[in-house]
Amino acid sequence: MASLKLQLLGDFRAYDEAGGVVAVSTRKGRGLLAFLALQPTMAAPRERLASLLWGDRGDAQARSSLRQTLAVLRKELGEGIIGGDEERVKLLATTSDVGEFRQLARSTTTTELHKAVNLFGGDLLSDSGLADQFFEEWLATERTALHDLMLQAMERLLRLETGTGRVAAAKRLIALDPLREASHRVLIEAYLAQGEKGLAQKQFEACKLLLKRELGVEPAAETMELGHAIRNADTHLASLHGVGETQGAPAVHRADKGERSVAVLPFTNLGSDPEQQHFVDGLTEDLITDLSKVPSLFVIAAQTSFRFRDEPDPALMGRELGVRYVVHGSVRRMFADLRLNAQLVDAVSGAVVWAERFDRDVEGIYLVQTELAVRIAERVVGVAFAPPPERYRPASVEAQELVMLGRQEWRHSDEAGTRAAPLFVRAIELDPGYSEAYRWLAHGQFMSWLFFNGPVESARSQSLVNARKAVACDPGDAAAHAVLAVVLNYQRDWDAASAEFDLALRLNPNESETWSILSDLRVMEGHGREAVQCAQRAFELNPRPLGYFYWMLGQAQIAAGDLNAAVITLRREETYRSLSRRLLAAALAMLGRLEEAREEARLFMAASPHFTISHWIETQPFRDLSMRERFAEAYRRAGLPE
Repeated sequence: MASLKLQLLGDFRAYDEAGGVVAVSTRKGRGLLAFLALQPTMAAPRERLASLLWGDRGDAQARSSLRQTLAVLRKELGEGIIGGDEERVKLLATTSDVGEFRQLARSTTTTELHKAVNLFGGDLLSDSGLADQFFEEWLATERTALHDLMLQAMERLLRLETGTGRVAAAKRLIALDPLREASHRVLIEAYLAQGEKGLAQKQFEACKLLLKRELGVEPAAETMELGHAIRNADTHLASLHGVGETQGAPAVHRADKGERSVAVLPFTNLGSDPEQQHFVDGLTEDLITDLSKVPSLFVIAAQTSFRFRDEPDPALMGRELGVRYVVHGSVRRMFADLRLNAQLVDAVSGAVVWAERFDRDVEGIYLVQTELAVRIAERVVGVAFAPPPERYRPASVEAQELVMLGRQEWRHSDEAGTRAAPLFVRAIELDPGYSEAYRWLAHGQFMSWLFFNGPVESARSQSLVNARKAVACDPGDAAAHAVLAVVLNYQRDWDAASAEFDLALRLNPNESETWSILSDLRVMEGHGREAVQCAQRAFELNPRPLGYFYWMLGQAQIAAGDLNAAVITLRREETYRSLSRRLLAAALAMLGRLEEAREEARLFMAASPHFTISHWIETQPFRDLSMRERFAEAYRRAGLPE
């Protein structure tokens, strides 16, 4: 037999390379194959397998039973499938539906997410029948993780679906867990989006009755608000499609993010040197990045977390952002010595769930960050957690601090960030393999020609070269793939850009900036509704973002035809006085509000006197030319120069 394919979701099945069924005669053999198939390397120590499946027997008898089971499997499966040595057993030439499901479930495309949902044929090894305690404990943990991943895939699919597809996906989500109240809210909203007020009311009543009958509780406040909103469906629809007129974060984004949600307060600098603030802030950002790589965690973005620097109250942060846990701590750096204190707080009860102190030298900062992420993830998720792939360690602390200083400039403003290029260049000189330095340099070069009148051709080509170097130096850096995706989009290499975005979000599904700029690509492709959903996902992860998040959302709403919502979004204080004003002018022109459109166009030209529609057409990478013409015609009607 050249290869083996295992079906582990639902009833166990094994297939050869021709698709024929391969009989695996014993339950222990099926359990052993499943366990190995789900290991990262498809291998495990013999001692671990013996205790897992024969833990009720003595060591010698357990190992003997393992040898007998392996002998039977080799006979049933043929040569080339069971390998290893005296210490370990390894599966060779084997794939499983679980591996395929895990990959597809983290996708950002409707096609792959539908494939993931269809692959989920039931609980892992639903016909297991094994009563071994250790195996059952392992199986229960894996089932929970896969169930959670299925829920995440369904929720991501719901953000991409519209119309009847969204309704069908919401019904599937409810079938997966009928008592999950948030799923009922999604279906109610899907009905409202279709104008099905009666069905929305019926679903609300069914949810209310189910919760009362099965759990003896009333619906949560968010569900009751949704019930009240059914009486005024038009108003509620507007809130679904855009940001409301209040000055805070959108109410739809404050909703409870679930038990596995966490935010990180900026760590406090306890050192005597205030110049070390960039180092402490950089450590906080890196911790957030590491936590974001945990697929089962919902992690609030650094931009939002840093807005709470002046109000460091974990309970307040938890309420404002709808997260269950908040991390906070302090850092004291004295020359090469580092002391870091960290606490994990339950934002609901206020209790400290976990606390620890780390005393290390500065050279060991990466190990501290990794250990922190692991400890926090294990406490929040509740199961053992494999460390995230270790980030690249720069060759010198000086190179690392130069990058941290440059990142601090980007926090001040985009324009300040583009001027930080010499810091990243110097870091690269100190360490030519430093991916993050290449990534920030590429980002600055891209922004300089797109927004700040930098030399177009040289900056564009340099940004592509440095973005590719960033990915080559660290293929596991999600942010590097995202920057390369942006540059490729504006090179009009749309398919390659989409592939890079997809990879970036597989590596880090919690990266709000990637979701926000992905909406720009979707607009260029002519997929307005998908663009809106990507932008809204960015707001869920980053409820207090920088102004360009509103810019991206407003552009997406225009592309989707949600013009009134776009006007509200683009008049937000966070973005109104920026260059996004031309988008506001376009939205007003499309609504026929020409006097307002022309006034906004006049104000835009006062800040951007060199703008012309023809240059805009030349530089914007629209794949859908009809979408480009819609925007261009709106600019003409607003009175912007040809």
